[in-house]
Formats: sequence, structure tokens, C-alpha cells
Amino acid sequence: MAYADSMERLIQAFRESSTPVYVTEKVEILEYYHDTYLDEWKRHLVDDLHRLTGAKRSSLMRRFQGDRTMRRPRTAKARAEYAWLGQHLPPLRYDPPRGGYQIDFAGYVQISEECDDRDFSVVALGTQAYQLVNAPSFGGVMDLYFPAGLVSGACGPWSLEITPLV
Repeated sequence: MAYADSMERLIQAFRESSTPVYVTEKVEILEYYHDTYLDEWKRHLVDDLHRLTGAKRSSLMRRFQGDRTMRRPRTAKARAEYAWLGQHLPPLRYDPPRGGYQIDFAGYVQISEECDDRDFSVVALGTQAYQLVNAPSFGGVMDLYFPAGLVSGACGPWSLEITPLV
């Protein structure tokens, strides 16, 4: 069970109760570096591989010359290096617990012009749980209980207890 009373803690609570999924394939890692570093992707990738594996930079640079860039790694060692590097990158996504989440809310919410004190419990399953853990938001939690978009935000103190359901 995790407790949240701010957006930072809300995000942390969902992420701590989920399973991060990391990239493991060379092509996924190349996409990440290219999207993140644009023209400098090769230098950053080689630097990170060098730091993690200790291999010579010149040897690592050869992996990305010409048509070698998109080739699948030939050796188990090279595949393991990319999988290991993927573990050090931000997760590709988070998978929620199998049973979803039970969310207990207590606090003040803005509905129309009114600031209402509300207490409720909801269960997020399947797609709802997946969306909450990958894009946590106060509005996302509110939309589980209220009609979508009815709550415009918090208007006073609030707290959530987030319990992963197995």
C-alpha cells in the first residue's frame, strides 16, 4: 500500500507498485539514443556502452559503421550488453499488477463552482490501471469515480491510498 498527497507522491506510488519494462533489443536502444540525442546519438551510445562494458571505444564504434548499425548482434555477449544497457535507460513502460489497483480517496475536489469534500474507493483494472501507471494524474483517478472531466482539480487537501491487487 502506498500513500499519496501530492502529484509527485502519486506518480511514485503507482510506479513503485508496478513492474518496469526495459528495452532489450539493439534496435530499440538505437531508437532511444537517436530520439534522445539526435545527431550525437552514436557518441552517447558508445560512451554508455564503454562505461558499462569496459570495451574499447574504437571497437564499439565499428558496430555502428555502415550497414552494421542495424544488424542484429551476432554473439550472446553482445546481446547481453544491449540488454544490460537497456536496464540503465528509462523504462519503455510500466505494467500494473495483475489485479489492478484499489484506490481510496479522501479530500476536496472542484466540481463546477463547488469545492466538495469526498471519500470514495474505486478499483482500476486492465486498461485503466495501465493508463494510470504509465501516465499518472489526479484527473485520471477522478475519472474512475466521477464522469470523465467532471472534476476540474483539487481545491483543498487530499490523499490517496493505492493498494496493488494481485
